[in-house]
Amino acid sequence: WCIADLGREDAVLNISGICINVLPILMTLINVVSGVIYTKGMDIKTKLQVFLPALVFLFLLYHSPSGLVLYWTMNNLFSLIKNFVCKRVKDKKRLVSIILFLIGMTVLAYIVMNGRISSAVNSHDFENVIFCLLLPVILSVPLILRLIKKNPKTREDQKEKKGFYYAAFFLTLFYGVFIPLTVVSSSPQDFINPYYYHNPLLYVCSSLAVFTGFFLIWGSVIYKGVIICGRKRNVMTSALFSICFISVINFFIFEANVGNYGTMLNFDYEPHFDKISRYGNVILLIIIVPVSYIIWNRWQKFSRQLILVVIMSVIVMSAVMTVKTQREISRVRSNLDSCEEIPRFHLSRSGKNVVVIMLDRAMGACMPFVLEEKPELITEFDGFTFYPNCISTGLQTNFGSPGLYGGYDYTTRSMTERSDLLMKDKHDQALRVMPLLFSDAGYSVDVADVPYAGYQVISDYSIFNDISNVSAFDYCDRVIDYEREDMDSAITERNFCFYSFYRCAPAILQDNIYDHARYLSEGEKYYDATFMTYYEALKVLAEYTDIDESGNCLMVYCNNLTHEPETLNAETYALTGSYSQDYEYDYLHRECNGMEMDLTVENALPNYQVTVAAFLMLGDWLDYLREEGVYDNTRIILVSDHGLHNAPGMFPSMLFNVDGGEIDSQHPNALLMVKDYNKKGFSVDYDFMVNADVPALAMDGIIENPVNPYTGNPIDLNGKTGGVDIFWSTQNQIRQDKFIPDPEDSPWYHVQDNIYLPENWSRE
Repeated sequence: WCIADLGREDAVLNISGICINVLPILMTLINVVSGVIYTKGMDIKTKLQVFLPALVFLFLLYHSPSGLVLYWTMNNLFSLIKNFVCKRVKDKKRLVSIILFLIGMTVLAYIVMNGRISSAVNSHDFENVIFCLLLPVILSVPLILRLIKKNPKTREDQKEKKGFYYAAFFLTLFYGVFIPLTVVSSSPQDFINPYYYHNPLLYVCSSLAVFTGFFLIWGSVIYKGVIICGRKRNVMTSALFSICFISVINFFIFEANVGNYGTMLNFDYEPHFDKISRYGNVILLIIIVPVSYIIWNRWQKFSRQLILVVIMSVIVMSAVMTVKTQREISRVRSNLDSCEEIPRFHLSRSGKNVVVIMLDRAMGACMPFVLEEKPELITEFDGFTFYPNCISTGLQTNFGSPGLYGGYDYTTRSMTERSDLLMKDKHDQALRVMPLLFSDAGYSVDVADVPYAGYQVISDYSIFNDISNVSAFDYCDRVIDYEREDMDSAITERNFCFYSFYRCAPAILQDNIYDHARYLSEGEKYYDATFMTYYEALKVLAEYTDIDESGNCLMVYCNNLTHEPETLNAETYALTGSYSQDYEYDYLHRECNGMEMDLTVENALPNYQVTVAAFLMLGDWLDYLREEGVYDNTRIILVSDHGLHNAPGMFPSMLFNVDGGEIDSQHPNALLMVKDYNKKGFSVDYDFMVNADVPALAMDGIIENPVNPYTGNPIDLNGKTGGVDIFWSTQNQIRQDKFIPDPEDSPWYHVQDNIYLPENWSRE
């Protein structure tokens, strides 16, 4: 992969402009190693007859085409391995069985890692699954039979063997089952696209198969094969015992703060440890190795019993997580809308339309920079008013979105004070407010992808069933590229295996194994499945927007593209095939309207780029509305549930010291842009706004004196008088049994008038 042309010298290394051909040097080193092995115990004359030709070939082939040298190098390497094995193995049948087994395991690794098994299971092609597994199984039979037949010669050998297999079995379960299950069971819904069903437990099965081969089968081959013998087997068992200790300690103690997980096991933040954690981990591991060796050799019986107890514990915990996961999967599938066609949005050509689009985690402070870089958007967003001085009352969707949909009765403070209802009921009320009132006003209502309907990660749209004229549905998950979904499943399957290595690795190696979510993979950049779901859905939004001739319509839609940071092409903001790109200094460091934006901060660049991409695609959708003649008679509100909390310091001027503590006011800074009927020109309004103003803005002039049907309170813009309270928690879990926001001990901040002035902030 690192040789550009096999017809030329390899020139792999380039030091100060000097190209060095690596292959001839590697070939010579292999020849020297072979010579050392073959001439062991021989006289100097015989050794010279072997080493001198190796040196001659170095000069003769140094400038030869890399293809030729690669052939000679691999041929010499194969000969070295073959002769070494043949010399050590006197039992030819054993040699044949080992070779067949290695071929079988290579085939198995290939079909698992390239997604053949996953694709076959997804398509229910179980005959293909059996066929794929048949050859590795057949090739493994001779070695398995030999291992079964051969018994240890002594009782000590029996104990040694038992200890080895206990340790190998534990590592197989820990790496292959327990660790993947901790991820899947924490939120099974995140790994399920209901309309392209792939049971996430299959990722666990695949991981188990890989680590069974890695620890048990390959370990057995090494343990009982030609490499390890006699006293060395005890060393191997001791090493495996140490790995058990190290893996458990690294997994449970040394876990980096990485934020939320994506469907491909990508994180909000890169896994970094401070120096104390990194060096402390190294020191601890240095201590563990000799201690575990002493424990194993002095108290073997205790060690075996300890591992057996831990194995049973892992099995029980894995079983509990599996049952929990399968129950959640069954619940999600039972709530699945049976409609096969993708439902469509409807807007009226002659009536009035109201559109509310929530862009999850889109931050208002980004917009001046987006519009400055892409001035064509000002034309496409003609008639919009941008409100940069807008805030949300929560830092996460579960706290920031209820007010957006239901008004000031559902800000985080209001929901805390109403402790007579479960958070679930209050959230569902908020989602129903606009559809219910607009339906009563004779509007046809489309609701799609709203967050946490039924207070579930995968929304339960049955909460809208009793409201007439309302069509509630999944849109984003149904816009499916099946070929991409197959590829995404294969990548996720691979990443689960490497994730176990990542979690059990020393702290100093974890970021290298994670490798910016690549998990040591090479080749073209791949995008997270969740990102692609929302990217594609927004890109084809016009194709799924129908124009009716009459009636009035409300469209409520949520798209999470701005929630899924990814690096895009810096000019077109389209997908790129490269993992790394070069960006100009002026692109990464900018000033606009007296504010500085620093895109070198971790996660800032990908968050900014997906924001630009989202608005470019929304601009295309607005052009479609103009072409269809429904732009002027449509009120459009673009709003977010909260701002950006995974790139602290992206806007340095928004870092405030409030009552002795530092906060980043970009976290609750919500996006708000409003286009009213027949409005012309793009404008900016610096009035203090809250995303809980959205229901009142949507109903203005349509529903006279609107009232919340659940509380009897008026729906208006007065709830922010005197400022608002913000629940400063990044806890994003939703709990069916909670009456008030969780965690209860998170701080509250108060802000009023101008969110960009630190003196307007205080801690409650």
